[in-house]
Amino acid sequence: MKQKINLTINDQLIHRTKKFTRKQGISVSQFIENLLYKAIDEKEESFTDKWQGKLKSAIKDENDPRFKKLKERYL
Repeated sequence: MKQKINLTINDQLIHRTKKFTRKQGISVSQFIENLLYKAIDEKEESFTDKWQGKLKSAIKDENDPRFKKLKERYL
């Protein structure tokens, strides 16, 4: 579901934004929506990014094939 919102933006920026979006072949609404998605997605850490290097393996032997496989995959 989409909803309308009101934004207060500098007149010059509005003019430049409309010109830019016209050249891109998208609406100002779609442009703003894309920027918001991108900003939010960049801020949300993935599970791997959040925990990488913080969990210790219960496998102590580095020659263990399970350890080698995990190391290849995550390091």
